[in-house]
Amino acid sequence: MGQLKIVPGGIQLTGQALVLNTLRASSIRSKHGQPISVESSRNLSVNTRNAYGAVENQLFLGHDRLEVLANHFRITDTHGTNLFAVDRDEVIVGAGSLRVEGEGGVAFRDSIQTPLVRADAGKDLKLESPTRSLEARATQEIFIQSRAGGIETTCLNDLKLHSVAGSVSILYLGRDLLLIRDRSY
Repeated sequence: MGQLKIVPGGIQLTGQALVLNTLRASSIRSKHGQPISVESSRNLSVNTRNAYGAVENQLFLGHDRLEVLANHFRITDTHGTNLFAVDRDEVIVGAGSLRVEGEGGVAFRDSIQTPLVRADAGKDLKLESPTRSLEARATQEIFIQSRAGGIETTCLNDLKLHSVAGSVSILYLGRDLLLIRDRSY
């Protein structure tokens, strides 16, 4: 252990200390402008306990993982704005956009709600439901637009376009529009 000195409000340690068992303290600080380094040969656990001594929160840093045990987990920027928050009921991503990388994309068990879904420039956007239906709902309008290419719709059975209070219009600029007239639209 380095130099140990009793000072008003606690103990001051200069240099390095080797703790062989448990270290309990209400506060650990470095001198102003100096870093604190904590090192472990196996893992590092930081626990907080309730009034009865039971672990309430835990931060565990192990060989190949970081685990956090808490009812709420939050990451903020330097201004206090939520970037990421998690609790039992929801996960909130507060960044300007959520980017999912990887060939597999992302899968959702339930519905999602978002103002925008887009692919990176030069990449395809695919919305897929391999075994069930795919639904898009809005209280006003739904726009599907391709600014530099086509839009393709493929289905096994009938393709239905239905308007409850209005008309279904297909606007086409350029070549003749081919309509199959033996079906109802």
